[in-house]
Amino acid sequence: MIKTYRPIDQNGEPVHAHGGQIIAHEGWCYWLGEDRRGRNKVS
Repeated sequence: MIKTYRPIDQNGEPVHAHGGQIIAHEGWCYWLGEDRRGRNKVS
């Protein structure tokens, strides 16, 4: 069995961070990226 880590957001939804990056600011880290669900898909 393979276990994977699937981060969720504050609403319990899976995190979508395509092209994501982590930015540190004043002791906090922020994970930013694109949300490609629904009509936000880009290909």
